[in-house]
Amino acid sequence: MKVAEKLVPELRFPRFEGQWSNKRLRDVLVLNSRPFKMDDESEYSLVTVKRRYGGVVLRGIYKGKEIKVKSQFKLEENDFIISKRQISHNACGIVPKDLEGSIVSNEYSVFKPQLNLDIKYFNYFCHLPKISHSFFLSSIGVHIEKMLFKVDDWFKWKFCFPTLPEQQKIASFLLAMDKKIEKLTRKKDLLEKYKTGVMQKIFSQEIRFKDENGKNFPDWAEKKIKTFVIDKKSGMKIGPFGSQLKKETFVEAGYKVYGQENVFLKDFHFSNRFITETHFDKLKTNQIKPGDFLISTMGTIGKSCVVPLGIQKGIMDSHIIRLRLDEKIICSDFLKQIFLLFDIQKQIKRYSVGGIMDGLSMGIINELKFIIPKSIVEQQKIANFLSTIDKKIQAVQTKLTQTQAFKKGLLQKMFV
Repeated sequence: MKVAEKLVPELRFPRFEGQWSNKRLRDVLVLNSRPFKMDDESEYSLVTVKRRYGGVVLRGIYKGKEIKVKSQFKLEENDFIISKRQISHNACGIVPKDLEGSIVSNEYSVFKPQLNLDIKYFNYFCHLPKISHSFFLSSIGVHIEKMLFKVDDWFKWKFCFPTLPEQQKIASFLLAMDKKIEKLTRKKDLLEKYKTGVMQKIFSQEIRFKDENGKNFPDWAEKKIKTFVIDKKSGMKIGPFGSQLKKETFVEAGYKVYGQENVFLKDFHFSNRFITETHFDKLKTNQIKPGDFLISTMGTIGKSCVVPLGIQKGIMDSHIIRLRLDEKIICSDFLKQIFLLFDIQKQIKRYSVGGIMDGLSMGIINELKFIIPKSIVEQQKIANFLSTIDKKIQAVQTKLTQTQAFKKGLLQKMFV
């Protein structure tokens, strides 16, 4: 005997009981177009809907005579908009208060909630995978970029809805989560802007650090990378198509192998690939150690990082250049900050060699030049100061990621 589906969510607020009700979308939404005639000389705010639930945003302000599509509809706050040709990419959202009175063409469907639906709840509801699936199945076309949304078909879909008070409670809670995410995002952006501003003043020498006696450090000087590198090495291919090792050589534990996927701006990501001691000994020239400066030479060229203290023994795979720096001339943490400030990725891409993917040679790296402090002590002071800001940014990013993950988990448990 088939057990009846229990129409209640896994996670629920207190005081709400009973099963949710199955309703067709036509029972909770109504299509609400507001056509009007444009005046050639009047200005109108056109909006669009961003993909992947990016929301309703201003497209631009135009005079009526500049708008080619004359079939336009006026919008009100809390209208729910679907882009007919982009909904397979989840282009839908609510009209915010500051965009009330703006217009959209007949390429969009505009909905209003019926009395039994809270539109903010419905906006979160549309983030569920099953709703995204309904968008796709209610669109027709042979190419995903040319599919057209059929409202009548979509209106036939049936989903579970709680009572209006429970909808409002869920929406209120998730809105509070979004405000927290927005606050953390803004805090992270402000810290990043602050760091960029401080870095520009430091590297233009508008701001200078003092020595322990309160005196100025020596002047800065221009140097090429090759003048402060005591050892450099390009990684050799160690994967299934290389001559050094075959895919079957990798084991569950042993000496770690690092590739370009482990090199990220600001951070070094630990590897989960291992080889035996025998193979490690054959590849000693590929070894990396703490303090080494690594640069990605393929794909996103110019990604760089410093090998952290946690690395005991490891080797590098292909598409990495390893630099061992003369610590009397430059410290690796300071060089990392240079790469971050001057966006080395863009600079070296201009010199990269052609092919299916851009590449980066040792010769190009050797010739890159920067103005740096002559004093290694000043370099370290600068690096330490900027690293402190980096840690604050990372702490906010960690909280942001955790909050976003928590919200995602709630969305899975608070809906049927």
